[in-house]
Amino acid sequence: MIGYHGTAYKNVAEILDKGFTANFRRDHWLGQGFYFYTDFDLAKWWIETKIKHNNERSAVIEAKIEVEIAFFLDLDTRKGVDTFFDWAQEIYNHDLDFSFKMDAKNRTQNLCLALDLVKHKFGIKVVRRTFLKDNPSYGKQNIEKFENDFFPLPKDFAYIETQICVSDNDCVLHKECCYVSPPRRRTW
Repeated sequence: MIGYHGTAYKNVAEILDKGFTANFRRDHWLGQGFYFYTDFDLAKWWIETKIKHNNERSAVIEAKIEVEIAFFLDLDTRKGVDTFFDWAQEIYNHDLDFSFKMDAKNRTQNLCLALDLVKHKFGIKVVRRTFLKDNPSYGKQNIEKFENDFFPLPKDFAYIETQICVSDNDCVLHKECCYVSPPRRRTW
């Protein structure tokens, strides 16, 4: 797989030299690891959104990601989703402490915890998932509003973003910086 990772330009040399570093967050969609988009433009949008107020330069690193099928959980396939549910049920049966509040924050934290446990127990190194989004901040159109104003669209008509979460630098066979933003002009 080819993935694109947005980062601050100041991090590029260290990433190319030493590899990626995962920052722990309880709400990572696909568990702990370092994240890639399969779409260059989304990686560029993400990092430019994150650092736009800091006067920093942004960069995008392109990476070739390869993993043995036994260590890959593809949540875009029926088999991958079924496997995840089987493994999650097995882990849940051991009375783990999941928060069952149904707000979005707790659901995301529960998914993150479940995926971290699945990765640990079953040796998963790479997880891929495609998300459908009706109104992402990068989108030109709010799909729900469009449907209300004009005409209904098929249920799966949405912006699509595929993310890849890698937990092991050995799965990144090649990486190179493919984009650096121009220097920001100072305003006095």
